[in-house]
Amino acid sequence: DSALTLNVAPHTRMLPLVGAVRSLDPDTAVGLVYDFGGSFVKHGIATCDGGRLTGVRLLPQVPTPPVARSLPENEAEVGRTLADFMTRVIVHDWRTVVASGHSPSSRVVACIASYVRDNQPKEYPGAGYPSLRHIGANAGDTLSQALSRQIGTDVRVTFLHDGTAAARVFAGQPHTAVLMLGTWLGVGFAPTVDRLTPMSPALEVKL
Repeated sequence: DSALTLNVAPHTRMLPLVGAVRSLDPDTAVGLVYDFGGSFVKHGIATCDGGRLTGVRLLPQVPTPPVARSLPENEAEVGRTLADFMTRVIVHDWRTVVASGHSPSSRVVACIASYVRDNQPKEYPGAGYPSLRHIGANAGDTLSQALSRQIGTDVRVTFLHDGTAAARVFAGQPHTAVLMLGTWLGVGFAPTVDRLTPMSPALEVKL
């Protein structure tokens, strides 16, 4: 039998964010990345240079609305509440980056506590982010349109399961899985082939 090794990952609190940055386009200079959790939103501004992730500046955590943690009586209303909340957070960050003189990537990667297929949260029982599927036939497209209207430029939101995002940090490492213990239990499996934006050996994580 093969031995099982358990390790504490580096950058544990922001592992999905790093995985989200690795999912940005390689020519990204400045990008916005999000980990919308059940209790808080972790978010940051990523910088890349020469096709490599060089830094992530973490922004102050934002409390998530309680509907993300309760068993909903009306999932459609929960979905709309969360979509409006996510839109406000992203629009605020976008305007902050623009005011600082930078132009963010038009692609925003948002990790959510839900499995995702074709940019649509999958349907399964439970509270929170799976309810986003009720905001439209494709929740990612619906949120992208709402953001684009408020920001005044085309923005594309890519939803990513938080456990899957965390596992992308270890892309290319065989037989590797990530377990995240937060408001919910997140699980992800590292891709066997690494085609993602590489991390610089001098990656800086700033508060």
